[in-house]
Amino acid sequence: MGIETSCDETSIGIVKDGSHLLSLQTYSQIELHNKHNGIVPEIASRSHLEKINTLIDLAILESNIKLKDLDYISVTNRPGLLGSLLVGVQTAKALALSLNKPLIPIDHLEAHLSIVMLENKFPEYPFLGLLLSGGNSAIFKVESPDNMKTIGDTLDDALGEAFDKVGILLGMGYPAGAEIERTANMHSKQKGDVSIFPKILKEKSDKVQFSYSGIKTSVIQHIKKNPEFKNKLPKLCYDFQNSVFDLVERNLLKAIESIGIKTVVAGGGVLANTTLRDRMNKLATKHNFQFIYPEKKIYCTDNGAMVACQGFLLLQKYKTNSTDFSISPSRENYNYETKA
Repeated sequence: MGIETSCDETSIGIVKDGSHLLSLQTYSQIELHNKHNGIVPEIASRSHLEKINTLIDLAILESNIKLKDLDYISVTNRPGLLGSLLVGVQTAKALALSLNKPLIPIDHLEAHLSIVMLENKFPEYPFLGLLLSGGNSAIFKVESPDNMKTIGDTLDDALGEAFDKVGILLGMGYPAGAEIERTANMHSKQKGDVSIFPKILKEKSDKVQFSYSGIKTSVIQHIKKNPEFKNKLPKLCYDFQNSVFDLVERNLLKAIESIGIKTVVAGGGVLANTTLRDRMNKLATKHNFQFIYPEKKIYCTDNGAMVACQGFLLLQKYKTNSTDFSISPSRENYNYETKA
Protein backbone atom coordinates (compact mmCIF):
# COMPACT_ATOMS: atom_id res chain seq x y z
CA MET A 1 0.00 0.00 0.00
CA GLY A 2 1.16 3.50 -0.84
CA ILE A 3 -0.18 6.54 1.03
CA GLU A 4 0.22 10.01 -0.52
CA THR A 5 -0.80 13.21 1.32
CA SER A 6 2.07 15.59 0.60
CA CYS A 7 -0.04 18.40 -0.83
CA ASP A 8 -3.67 18.58 -1.96
CA GLU A 9 -4.43 15.02 -3.08
CA THR A 10 -5.34 12.28 -0.66
CA SER A 11 -4.44 9.07 -2.45
CA ILE A 12 -4.17 5.38 -1.61
CA GLY A 13 -2.61 2.94 -4.06
CA ILE A 14 -2.35 -0.83 -3.79
CA VAL A 15 0.20 -2.42 -6.10
CA LYS A 16 1.23 -6.05 -6.57
CA ASP A 17 4.90 -6.87 -7.15
CA GLY A 18 5.69 -3.22 -7.82
CA SER A 19 4.17 -3.28 -11.30
CA HIS A 20 0.50 -4.33 -11.20
CA LEU A 21 -2.10 -1.84 -10.03
CA LEU A 22 -4.88 -3.35 -7.91
CA SER A 23 -6.47 -0.10 -6.78
CA LEU A 24 -5.95 3.64 -6.88
CA GLN A 25 -8.29 5.81 -4.85
CA THR A 26 -7.68 9.56 -4.99
CA TYR A 27 -9.56 12.52 -3.63
CA SER A 28 -8.63 15.86 -5.19
CA GLN A 29 -9.09 19.03 -3.18
CA ILE A 30 -9.22 21.38 -6.19
CA GLU A 31 -12.74 22.62 -5.42
CA LEU A 32 -11.69 23.46 -1.86
CA HIS A 33 -8.74 25.57 -2.95
CA ASN A 34 -9.70 27.17 -6.27
CA LYS A 35 -11.65 30.01 -4.64
CA HIS A 36 -8.44 30.93 -2.82
CA ASN A 37 -6.36 30.82 -6.05
CA GLY A 38 -3.93 28.41 -4.42
CA ILE A 39 -3.50 25.74 -1.78
CA VAL A 40 -4.34 26.66 1.81
CA PRO A 41 -2.28 24.33 4.07
CA GLU A 42 -4.80 24.24 6.93
CA ILE A 43 -7.66 23.31 4.58
CA ALA A 44 -5.46 20.67 2.93
CA SER A 45 -4.51 18.90 6.15
CA ARG A 46 -8.08 18.88 7.47
CA SER A 47 -9.35 17.43 4.22
CA HIS A 48 -6.73 14.65 4.32
CA LEU A 49 -7.85 13.80 7.83
CA GLU A 50 -11.49 13.60 6.75
CA LYS A 51 -10.93 11.46 3.66
CA ILE A 52 -7.99 9.13 4.29
CA ASN A 53 -9.73 6.31 6.18
CA THR A 54 -12.56 6.13 3.65
CA LEU A 55 -10.08 5.92 0.78
CA ILE A 56 -8.17 3.12 2.51
CA ASP A 57 -11.41 1.16 2.90
CA LEU A 58 -12.30 1.72 -0.77
CA ALA A 59 -8.83 0.65 -1.94
CA ILE A 60 -8.94 -2.55 0.09
CA LEU A 61 -12.44 -3.31 -1.21
CA GLU A 62 -11.50 -2.74 -4.85
CA SER A 63 -8.32 -4.79 -4.50
CA ASN A 64 -10.34 -7.71 -3.17
CA ILE A 65 -7.87 -8.27 -0.34
CA LYS A 66 -7.81 -7.78 3.41
CA LEU A 67 -5.56 -5.39 5.32
CA LYS A 68 -3.66 -8.35 6.77
CA ASP A 69 -2.76 -9.41 3.20
CA LEU A 70 -0.57 -6.34 2.70
CA ASP A 71 3.17 -7.09 2.62
CA TYR A 72 4.28 -3.53 3.38
CA ILE A 73 3.02 0.03 3.79
CA SER A 74 4.84 2.98 2.23
CA VAL A 75 4.07 6.64 2.86
CA THR A 76 5.32 9.97 1.56
CA ASN A 77 7.20 11.76 4.34
CA ARG A 78 9.06 14.41 2.26
CA PRO A 79 8.92 16.94 0.71
CA GLY A 80 5.53 18.58 1.19
CA LEU A 81 3.24 20.54 3.47
CA LEU A 82 4.00 19.56 7.05
CA GLY A 83 0.39 19.25 8.19
CA SER A 84 -0.56 17.21 5.15
CA LEU A 85 2.45 14.91 5.48
CA LEU A 86 1.68 14.39 9.16
CA VAL A 87 -1.78 12.98 8.43
CA GLY A 88 -0.44 10.39 6.00
CA VAL A 89 2.57 9.41 8.11
CA GLN A 90 0.60 9.00 11.34
CA THR A 91 -2.02 6.92 9.52
CA ALA A 92 0.69 4.74 7.98
CA LYS A 93 2.46 4.25 11.31
CA ALA A 94 -0.79 3.23 12.99
CA LEU A 95 -1.52 0.70 10.24
CA ALA A 96 1.98 -0.73 10.24
CA LEU A 97 2.07 -1.14 14.02
CA SER A 98 -1.39 -2.69 14.24
CA LEU A 99 -0.74 -5.08 11.35
CA ASN A 100 2.93 -5.71 12.19
CA LYS A 101 3.92 -4.85 8.62
CA PRO A 102 7.07 -3.13 7.28
CA LEU A 103 6.76 0.64 6.96
CA ILE A 104 8.79 2.52 4.36
CA PRO A 105 9.21 6.34 4.24
CA ILE A 106 9.15 7.68 0.69
CA ASP A 107 10.65 10.70 -1.04
CA HIS A 108 7.82 12.19 -3.11
CA LEU A 109 10.12 13.20 -5.97
CA GLU A 110 11.75 9.79 -6.24
CA ALA A 111 8.29 8.20 -6.30
CA HIS A 112 7.22 10.23 -9.34
CA LEU A 113 9.92 8.46 -11.36
CA SER A 114 8.99 4.93 -10.28
CA ILE A 115 5.35 5.06 -11.41
CA VAL A 116 6.38 4.07 -14.95
CA MET A 117 6.78 0.50 -13.68
CA LEU A 118 2.99 0.22 -13.80
CA GLU A 119 3.28 0.58 -17.58
CA ASN A 120 5.95 -2.13 -17.86
CA LYS A 121 8.80 0.35 -18.17
CA PHE A 122 11.91 -0.52 -16.18
CA PRO A 123 14.73 1.93 -17.04
CA GLU A 124 18.24 0.85 -16.12
CA TYR A 125 20.29 2.97 -13.72
CA PRO A 126 21.69 5.51 -14.04
CA PHE A 127 19.19 7.69 -15.88
CA LEU A 128 18.19 11.35 -15.92
CA GLY A 129 15.06 12.26 -13.98
CA LEU A 130 12.97 15.21 -15.18
CA LEU A 131 10.39 16.48 -12.68
CA LEU A 132 7.90 19.14 -13.72
CA SER A 133 5.09 19.98 -11.33
CA GLY A 134 3.53 22.76 -9.30
CA GLY A 135 6.38 22.63 -6.82
CA ASN A 136 9.29 21.29 -8.85
CA SER A 137 11.20 22.03 -12.03
CA ALA A 138 14.38 20.01 -11.78
CA ILE A 139 16.65 17.52 -13.47
CA PHE A 140 18.42 14.79 -11.53
CA LYS A 141 20.97 12.08 -12.11
CA VAL A 142 19.27 9.00 -10.71
CA GLU A 143 21.84 6.39 -9.70
CA SER A 144 19.56 4.07 -7.71
CA PRO A 145 15.97 4.08 -6.38
CA ASP A 146 16.96 6.35 -3.48
CA ASN A 147 19.98 8.19 -4.84
CA MET A 148 19.14 11.28 -6.89
CA LYS A 149 21.71 14.01 -7.41
CA THR A 150 20.41 17.40 -8.48
CA ILE A 151 21.80 18.61 -11.80
CA GLY A 152 19.58 21.66 -12.13
CA ASP A 153 16.72 23.22 -10.16
CA THR A 154 14.51 26.28 -10.37
CA LEU A 155 15.82 29.65 -9.25
CA ASP A 156 12.32 30.79 -8.29
CA ASP A 157 8.92 29.56 -9.55
CA ALA A 158 8.33 26.00 -10.70
CA LEU A 159 6.73 25.36 -14.09
CA GLY A 160 3.33 24.29 -12.77
CA GLU A 161 3.33 27.26 -10.44
CA ALA A 162 3.95 29.57 -13.40
CA PHE A 163 0.98 28.08 -15.26
CA ASP A 164 -1.27 28.65 -12.26
CA LYS A 165 -0.10 32.20 -11.57
CA VAL A 166 -0.46 33.23 -15.21
CA GLY A 167 -3.85 31.56 -15.37
CA ILE A 168 -5.03 33.70 -12.46
CA LEU A 169 -3.74 36.83 -14.22
CA LEU A 170 -5.69 35.84 -17.33
CA GLY A 171 -8.89 35.22 -15.40
CA MET A 172 -8.79 31.44 -15.86
CA GLY A 173 -8.89 30.54 -12.18
CA TYR A 174 -6.95 27.82 -10.37
CA PRO A 175 -5.51 25.45 -11.47
CA ALA A 176 -5.02 26.75 -14.99
CA GLY A 177 -2.73 24.36 -16.88
CA ALA A 178 -5.43 22.57 -18.86
CA GLU A 179 -7.24 25.80 -19.76
CA ILE A 180 -4.04 27.52 -20.93
CA GLU A 181 -3.22 24.55 -23.17
CA ARG A 182 -6.75 24.45 -24.58
CA THR A 183 -6.66 28.18 -25.34
CA ALA A 184 -3.14 27.96 -26.82
CA ASN A 185 -4.33 25.25 -29.21
CA MET A 186 -6.79 27.76 -30.69
CA HIS A 187 -3.91 29.83 -32.07
CA SER A 188 -2.69 29.11 -35.60
CA LYS A 189 0.91 30.19 -35.91
CA GLN A 190 1.64 32.04 -39.13
CA LYS A 191 4.92 32.58 -40.96
CA GLY A 192 6.76 35.52 -39.41
CA ASP A 193 4.75 35.25 -36.19
CA VAL A 194 6.84 36.89 -33.42
CA SER A 195 6.47 35.87 -29.78
CA ILE A 196 5.06 38.33 -27.29
CA PHE A 197 7.61 37.25 -24.70
CA PRO A 198 11.41 37.29 -24.70
CA LYS A 199 13.39 34.06 -24.49
CA ILE A 200 13.75 32.84 -20.91
CA LEU A 201 17.35 32.81 -19.60
CA LYS A 202 18.51 33.68 -23.09
CA GLU A 203 22.13 34.25 -22.14
CA LYS A 204 24.40 31.40 -23.18
CA SER A 205 25.32 29.24 -20.20
CA ASP A 206 26.29 25.66 -19.52
CA LYS A 207 24.27 25.70 -16.31
CA VAL A 208 21.09 23.68 -16.08
CA GLN A 209 18.63 25.97 -14.34
CA PHE A 210 14.97 26.89 -14.51
CA SER A 211 13.39 30.28 -13.85
CA TYR A 212 9.75 31.16 -14.40
CA SER A 213 9.14 34.29 -12.34
CA GLY A 214 10.36 36.52 -15.17
CA ILE A 215 7.75 35.39 -17.67
CA LYS A 216 5.03 36.00 -15.09
CA THR A 217 6.28 39.59 -14.89
CA SER A 218 6.24 39.79 -18.69
CA VAL A 219 2.60 38.67 -18.71
CA ILE A 220 1.72 41.35 -16.16
CA GLN A 221 3.44 44.03 -18.24
CA HIS A 222 1.71 42.85 -21.42
CA ILE A 223 -1.69 42.98 -19.74
CA LYS A 224 -1.06 46.51 -18.47
CA LYS A 225 0.00 47.71 -21.93
CA ASN A 226 -2.84 45.89 -23.70
CA PRO A 227 -6.17 46.32 -21.87
CA GLU A 228 -7.88 44.39 -24.68
CA PHE A 229 -5.52 41.42 -24.30
CA LYS A 230 -8.40 38.95 -24.02
CA ASN A 231 -9.22 39.56 -27.68
CA LYS A 232 -5.93 37.82 -28.54
CA LEU A 233 -5.84 35.37 -25.66
CA PRO A 234 -4.99 32.28 -27.79
CA LYS A 235 -1.76 33.87 -29.03
CA LEU A 236 -0.82 35.02 -25.55
CA CYS A 237 -1.32 31.50 -24.18
CA TYR A 238 0.51 29.97 -27.14
CA ASP A 239 3.53 32.24 -26.72
CA PHE A 240 3.60 31.71 -22.96
CA GLN A 241 3.43 27.93 -23.27
CA ASN A 242 5.99 27.87 -26.08
CA SER A 243 8.44 29.97 -24.03
CA VAL A 244 8.24 27.88 -20.86
CA PHE A 245 8.55 24.58 -22.73
CA ASP A 246 11.48 25.91 -24.75
CA LEU A 247 13.43 26.28 -21.50
CA VAL A 248 12.63 22.67 -20.55
CA GLU A 249 14.01 21.46 -23.88
CA ARG A 250 17.19 23.51 -23.63
CA ASN A 251 17.90 22.38 -20.08
CA LEU A 252 17.31 18.73 -20.88
CA LEU A 253 19.69 18.83 -23.84
CA LYS A 254 22.33 20.52 -21.67
CA ALA A 255 21.96 17.81 -19.04
CA ILE A 256 22.22 15.00 -21.57
CA GLU A 257 25.34 16.55 -23.10
CA SER A 258 27.06 17.24 -19.78
CA ILE A 259 26.20 13.95 -18.02
CA GLY A 260 26.36 11.69 -21.05
CA ILE A 261 23.21 9.71 -20.17
CA LYS A 262 20.65 9.25 -22.92
CA THR A 263 17.74 7.81 -20.96
CA VAL A 264 15.30 10.30 -19.45
CA VAL A 265 12.44 9.40 -17.11
CA ALA A 266 9.94 12.21 -16.59
CA GLY A 267 7.17 12.75 -14.07
CA GLY A 268 5.02 15.37 -12.39
CA GLY A 269 1.67 16.97 -13.10
CA VAL A 270 2.84 19.18 -15.98
CA LEU A 271 3.59 15.99 -17.96
CA ALA A 272 -0.18 15.64 -18.38
CA ASN A 273 0.10 18.49 -20.92
CA THR A 274 -0.27 16.90 -24.37
CA THR A 275 1.65 19.69 -26.09
CA LEU A 276 4.64 19.09 -23.80
CA ARG A 277 4.48 15.33 -24.40
CA ASP A 278 4.49 15.83 -28.16
CA ARG A 279 7.38 18.26 -28.01
CA MET A 280 9.48 16.00 -25.81
CA ASN A 281 8.84 12.96 -28.00
CA LYS A 282 9.94 14.92 -31.08
CA LEU A 283 13.01 16.20 -29.22
CA ALA A 284 13.95 12.65 -28.22
CA THR A 285 13.66 11.45 -31.81
CA LYS A 286 15.68 14.37 -33.16
CA HIS A 287 18.50 14.05 -30.59
CA ASN A 288 18.46 10.29 -30.22
CA PHE A 289 17.65 9.81 -26.54
CA GLN A 290 15.05 7.63 -24.81
CA PHE A 291 12.18 9.56 -23.23
CA ILE A 292 10.07 7.63 -20.71
CA TYR A 293 7.02 9.07 -18.99
CA PRO A 294 3.65 7.89 -17.62
CA GLU A 295 1.30 7.55 -20.58
CA LYS A 296 -1.75 7.50 -18.30
CA LYS A 297 -2.22 11.10 -17.23
CA ILE A 298 -3.57 10.04 -13.85
CA TYR A 299 -0.08 8.69 -13.09
CA CYS A 300 1.48 12.13 -13.67
CA THR A 301 -0.30 13.79 -10.78
CA ASP A 302 0.35 12.96 -7.11
CA ASN A 303 -0.95 9.48 -6.31
CA GLY A 304 -0.58 6.60 -3.90
CA ALA A 305 0.39 4.10 -6.60
CA MET A 306 3.72 5.82 -7.22
CA VAL A 307 4.41 5.68 -3.47
CA ALA A 308 3.65 1.95 -3.46
CA CYS A 309 5.97 1.38 -6.45
CA GLN A 310 8.81 3.28 -4.80
CA GLY A 311 8.19 1.35 -1.59
CA PHE A 312 8.56 -1.92 -3.48
CA LEU A 313 11.96 -0.84 -4.85
CA LEU A 314 13.23 0.20 -1.42
CA LEU A 315 11.95 -2.93 0.28
CA GLN A 316 13.88 -5.06 -2.20
CA LYS A 317 17.02 -3.03 -1.52
CA TYR A 318 16.94 -2.71 2.28
CA LYS A 319 14.73 -5.50 3.66
CA THR A 320 14.32 -3.40 6.81
CA ASN A 321 11.46 -1.91 8.78
CA SER A 322 11.28 1.17 11.01
CA THR A 323 8.65 3.58 12.29
CA ASP A 324 11.38 5.89 13.62
CA PHE A 325 11.46 8.56 10.93
CA SER A 326 10.43 12.19 10.65
CA ILE A 327 8.65 14.35 8.09
CA SER A 328 10.26 17.21 6.19
CA PRO A 329 9.04 20.06 3.94
CA SER A 330 12.07 19.59 1.67
CA ARG A 331 14.57 16.99 0.54
CA GLU A 332 17.49 19.07 1.78
CA ASN A 333 16.28 19.25 5.38
CA TYR A 334 15.59 15.54 5.70
CA ASN A 335 17.91 13.32 7.73
CA TYR A 336 18.65 10.52 5.28
CA GLU A 337 20.25 8.39 8.01
CA THR A 338 16.73 7.47 9.13
CA LYS A 339 15.71 6.08 5.73
CA ALA A 340 14.33 2.55 5.57
